[in-house]
Amino acid sequence: MTLHPASRTGPGQGRRRLAALIRSLLLLLLAVVLSLLLILQWAQWTLEPRMVQYIASWLLRPASGFLSLTLVLWLLFVVPRALRFLGGARRSGGSAPQTGEAASAESEPAGSQGTDSAGGDGLRVPTGTFRQLDAGHRREMAAALGIPWRDELIHDHQSWAVACLEAAQARAATLRR
Repeated sequence: MTLHPASRTGPGQGRRRLAALIRSLLLLLLAVVLSLLLILQWAQWTLEPRMVQYIASWLLRPASGFLSLTLVLWLLFVVPRALRFLGGARRSGGSAPQTGEAASAESEPAGSQGTDSAGGDGLRVPTGTFRQLDAGHRREMAAALGIPWRDELIHDHQSWAVACLEAAQARAATLRR
């Protein structure tokens, strides 16, 4: 069974925020340029260097529509990306509570790594069927789903599937409220 990192935390998060800020500012600059092209196309101004101060003061008036057009264009560029980011953050959630060192030690298969590339302990998501989960993975999954742990869940696949289904239905019912 292979494990894939689900979330990353650490020093790379600051760089991602800085990159997002720079991207947002570049998108604002793009919105300004597009607004200028659209507004000045229908304006009755002669585009000469001596007219720049008059055009700038006219563009900054709320009645010209430049500021509102720039804001709308910028939001059209930024909001879909922010919604995708927030949706991804909500889906990944936080890491599951650990049940102890023994559970995490036995839950790591021989070919997997316990830490992510940043050096911290990252959440690892097993891929495969329920039958392929070893005891440590089942224990962690039971803790994450709020299933009271019973030793029979290690070997009895039917009990494990029923317990997971009941926990998922209970969690869905609480989320609907």
